[in-house]
Amino acid sequence: VGISAIRQSFEGTTGPIPHRPHAKKESVPSGAEEIITDMVYANLRLRPGLKTISPNEITKVLSKKSLKLSKSQNQWLAQELGKELSLDAVIVGRVRVFRERAGQKFAAIPAAVGFDVQVINAQDGTAVWAGDFFEEQKPFTQDFKGMLERGGEWVTAEELARSGVKRVMKRLPIGKR
Repeated sequence: VGISAIRQSFEGTTGPIPHRPHAKKESVPSGAEEIITDMVYANLRLRPGLKTISPNEITKVLSKKSLKLSKSQNQWLAQELGKELSLDAVIVGRVRVFRERAGQKFAAIPAAVGFDVQVINAQDGTAVWAGDFFEEQKPFTQDFKGMLERGGEWVTAEELARSGVKRVMKRLPIGKR
């Protein structure tokens, strides 16, 4: 993509936990999408060769033009933002699960986080890359390595999200890593 202006926006949804066909639906708490957006933006800002536009700047453009974020309009919205801000690509996403840990660090009902990310070509609205993350922390008996990586503690949803954003962004094929 070269020198690109990248835009991040995540919306919260209500849906079942991915990869768990019999899971109950969980609503995404208000503010979870901003947490993930800020993490993605912070990660992208560290990549040499990318020009990024802050979520606040995008919000100003959207409100000025009376545009609303909508998963059904991501391609169209990417093109509109591309024209307005001379962007090469737009990053959009959806937070599917953001369940906070219930309990203490050493005895808890685990946190769960899941989200999708798409890079959309701002010229023609085509999706050029997609990544996703889902993790529900498991106990030592089910995920010894994962629990050791987290210091033997139950982590918060934000800590799990930070780990997930790093993993997904490592696979993102734009900018120098």
